[in-house]
Amino acid sequence: ISLGVGDDDDGGDGGDSPQGAQSAFEPRLRAWLDDAGAVDVFDSRSGLSLLMSAASNNRRGPLDVLLKAGADTNLLSGAPRAGCSALLLAAAAGHCAIVRVLLDAGAKADPPLKAGKTQAGWSALHAASSAGHPEVVRMLLRAKAQTDVRHPHSGTTAIEAAEAQGHTNIALLLLQPSVLERSSLQLTQTVVA
Repeated sequence: ISLGVGDDDDGGDGGDSPQGAQSAFEPRLRAWLDDAGAVDVFDSRSGLSLLMSAASNNRRGPLDVLLKAGADTNLLSGAPRAGCSALLLAAAAGHCAIVRVLLDAGAKADPPLKAGKTQAGWSALHAASSAGHPEVVRMLLRAKAQTDVRHPHSGTTAIEAAEAQGHTNIALLLLQPSVLERSSLQLTQTVVA
């Protein structure tokens, strides 16, 4: 079972119309889940779960079906995209409605941290900042995403990721005193705990 855009298995429209693909795919997804299909199954080629694929492809219908079936919003992808969550993928693509649904369903704004760094890679805030999605950045900040979390290999923060891509408006948003004060306090509490 696949949710990829352009797959022949997505409703026969070649991926040109996500809504048409969703309406054709949802009954098959429901039937598969009703027949004891695993809700958190991973695709061996993409390394993504069904929920991750729905989130990255802006497929609200399948996303809702999977969440209702109990899909884990905080799973991390396997190779070749190791360490991505459904929230990160939606944030990177700028899918505001999907980000909101995932946050409301319990997706964590920040990935697991160790000494202030992500263990897997970028956070959703890194991804939205780098890709230039200010509304997603605002949503993640309201969900208390930390601005000073660093990528484990490059050491880059979301602010630095925004600046590197020329998204000055996002960097300024992330540099607001209230955001910085809250983020530093959370990081101290996370590392101490």
